[in-house]
Amino acid sequence: MNYYKFDNECLKEWTGRFLLSIQVERDVDLLAAQEVISRAKELARALKGCELVPRDALKELHMTKKILRAEIPYLKNGADEVIKVADEIEFIFDLILLGECCEDRVPGVPRII
Repeated sequence: MNYYKFDNECLKEWTGRFLLSIQVERDVDLLAAQEVISRAKELARALKGCELVPRDALKELHMTKKILRAEIPYLKNGADEVIKVADEIEFIFDLILLGECCEDRVPGVPRII
């Protein structure tokens, strides 16, 4: 998969839905959270090995992570899940910058570079 086949609008839609549930309803939409993570992983796969990375996709992940971290103190419940989602997004963001995807990092298996 390359980036041009990746549906960036779908990522924006799911991050918007997830952030809306947190900012307006002060509740965590777990389905939207799972979709955001899934779409971010797809993005990492699509960008794996690319020399040039589109700013709009990185901006979407970066801003989502920042908003999530800012909203954690104001959540009634589900803060732990939001922390996990923010951490996962940050991890995927870092992988994209390294030119890798989630499948490249297997827990318990040493990496050979």
